[in-house]
Amino acid sequence: MMMMMMMMVMSGGDDESRHRALQASGAGQTTTLAGSGTAGFADGTGTNAKFKSPYGVAFSADASIVVVADAKNHRIRLITVKDKKVTTLAGSGKASKNYPYRFADGPGTNAKFYHPYGVAFSADASIVVVGDTWNNRVRLITVKDKKVTTLAGSGYGFADGTGTNAKFKYPRGVAISADSSIVVVADSRNNCVRLITVKDKKVTTLAGSVKYGFADGTGTNAKFDYPCGVAFSADSSIVAVADVYTHRIRMITVKDKKVTTLAGSGKGFADGTGTNAKFNAPSGVAFSADSSIVVVADTSNNRVRMITVKDKKVTTLAGSGTAGFADGTGTNAKFKSPRGVAISADSSIVVVADTSNNRVRMITPPPPPPPPYSGKYVPGSCGEEQLKCLGQKLSVMTTEACACKGCSFEAHHTFAQGGKKDSPCANCSWKDHNIFSTAGEAAQKACK
Repeated sequence: MMMMMMMMVMSGGDDESRHRALQASGAGQTTTLAGSGTAGFADGTGTNAKFKSPYGVAFSADASIVVVADAKNHRIRLITVKDKKVTTLAGSGKASKNYPYRFADGPGTNAKFYHPYGVAFSADASIVVVGDTWNNRVRLITVKDKKVTTLAGSGYGFADGTGTNAKFKYPRGVAISADSSIVVVADSRNNCVRLITVKDKKVTTLAGSVKYGFADGTGTNAKFDYPCGVAFSADSSIVAVADVYTHRIRMITVKDKKVTTLAGSGKGFADGTGTNAKFNAPSGVAFSADSSIVVVADTSNNRVRMITVKDKKVTTLAGSGTAGFADGTGTNAKFKSPRGVAISADSSIVVVADTSNNRVRMITPPPPPPPPYSGKYVPGSCGEEQLKCLGQKLSVMTTEACACKGCSFEAHHTFAQGGKKDSPCANCSWKDHNIFSTAGEAAQKACK
């Protein structure tokens, strides 16, 4: 319920107000969506479910479902956000180093994956694209019937071409354009970013050369060093890339294949602007719906970062930097090698594949602090119906918390304004009074 309230609040107003809570450095409230923390496999609800090294995550368009590349379970999983229910979309979980026992197209659990690392939803959530990393293929799943097919790739190597004539070396991150016509692939060990046109399955190289390194430039004149995460901007004109071993976030304009550096300058940790910021092996990226923000899974820094695209400002959304597990606000939260991120359409939720914690986490704006007691309440001023509502709310909110539970709302305010001698609340302590004040203010807001 709290999450739904946050989503409604955040979806109103202009983009600046909508993004404010997530843009604030260290402002995110981190909670666990699903996963017990123990490596294993189990469908179930919330922390009753189990994952084994979840790598990639993606939201459906309405943010009601999260798809997870559960790498070491060799499965693709789904989480319904509202009830935290985890199910298996596809994959048998059985894998062998010996081909072909690790690969199979087919429906649901008849299909086989081998260390899938990347996932993406189509705009209408009817298709899931999978970077089937150790099978060196890009796969498609139609969600309705769970049917798994191969879009492109046939084995380890490098080759542009059509369908299974093309070759990849450990394709990891994937993204699909808004019109579902193009898939972009982080071809990690080929140090390239590739494109696949879905209709004819044609694979081409967008940018990068097989030789690793760092260079901005155009097309194959640019260099990457193990690109892992990719994301399309809303209009599919730009691709963001998490370039792991250059410790940078790169941008590619699709039309002219021009590669530039958005942020990062080398291994380390620093918030700042553009190349003054530092990352440590960033593995995942996601664009906000309006393309104004890039969220980054800063893997070896054990943090989730944010970049405002216009000014290239990098801030830390969540994570202390120390590997571990803790829910909490901002830098009080702990992650352990987070590798995948996604952001909801209204920019109010970031979902994180917390890989080495075997959990899927969520970051939302923190709840606002309770308002201080104003001392200006006049009994009856809000009308009889609201007073009735306030009384009901207060009876629930203060029954266990406060010795003032026997006091009426009016008596409480008499006490607040005139002191103990003038009030039936003579047995209340000031601590009790403050609890009652906070509850009362909250109830007033709830009744408006």
